[in-house]
Amino acid sequence: MCNAAYLGVRYMRIESLANHPAHANQIGKWHWEEWGHADPGGSKESWIEGIAGRNNAESIPMTLVALSDGGELLGSVSLVECDMETHPELSPWLAGLYVDPKSRSSRVGSTLTTHAFEAAMNTGIERLYLYTSKARELYERLGWVSIGVEYYEGEDVTIMCKSNI
Repeated sequence: MCNAAYLGVRYMRIESLANHPAHANQIGKWHWEEWGHADPGGSKESWIEGIAGRNNAESIPMTLVALSDGGELLGSVSLVECDMETHPELSPWLAGLYVDPKSRSSRVGSTLTTHAFEAAMNTGIERLYLYTSKARELYERLGWVSIGVEYYEGEDVTIMCKSNI
């Protein structure tokens, strides 16, 4: 998978982590720094290993990366079977959307989310879920619908879904 999107004065491409396995280290570090507080038994190394395991190119679990035209890692997003222990009945999930702070407000997150949804639909999935504590408005702009709010891992989160049916 390789798709290009124009971002103002630069281009980015969306590709599978399977094609760029060395980026798992940076993505795992980003995730650990952003969300590791919710995993008291985890470690930066275990999070890096977890990302490295989401490396399928055409099936779940997969991770997509956004790369600048010069090959710089701008962000990533994953598709996983389950992302909320309290909702094993919901599957699969868009998870771990992260954009490098210097690339935010450049449509990287929107582009990654859109490509991840399309990748899921291309595997025959009809509905995708996510949860967020901070980006509800972003996902609503992209067509996601809130299906509930609950307290999870120390904060209120909105559970959302998007369907192609």
